[in-house]
Amino acid sequence: MSRRPGWRGPPPAAHSGALARALAAMLLIALASCTPLYFPPLPSDALVPEARLRLAGSSTLVPTAAEDPFLRLRLDVAEVPDDGWLAVQWFGPSGGEVASASIWLTRSDAGGTHLLHPPADVAHRAGEWRALVSWYGQVVRQFRTELPAR
Repeated sequence: MSRRPGWRGPPPAAHSGALARALAAMLLIALASCTPLYFPPLPSDALVPEARLRLAGSSTLVPTAAEDPFLRLRLDVAEVPDDGWLAVQWFGPSGGEVASASIWLTRSDAGGTHLLHPPADVAHRAGEWRALVSWYGQVVRQFRTELPAR
């Protein structure tokens, strides 16, 4: 195959134009792959926190020095969203529920303190005791303490 005399390939401007177009296409593809293509709208109700019962950090479950009651659950109520029943379930060392109690809370109880004890018919047993506090079926907090042998 013979070449025409004086032919040296495409002019230099054609090389630089094709190269520029190829670089621009690669840059466009790279930038498009790095940016999100769709921003979903934020639902307006997702920004409003749900009102719920809140207990202060000073709420505790502690053993008492007395024989009866042998446990004291102190609930420092920080916020009450609605009037309703606060349920407390007591769990003994065996892990099973040994008693339950409920108290009626109103919005005016916010900032107040309530003291609860297991019923008198619950026997003192050494080991881990728990009190589960719930509001409208949702767990608010679980308290745990070790009860020494007497």
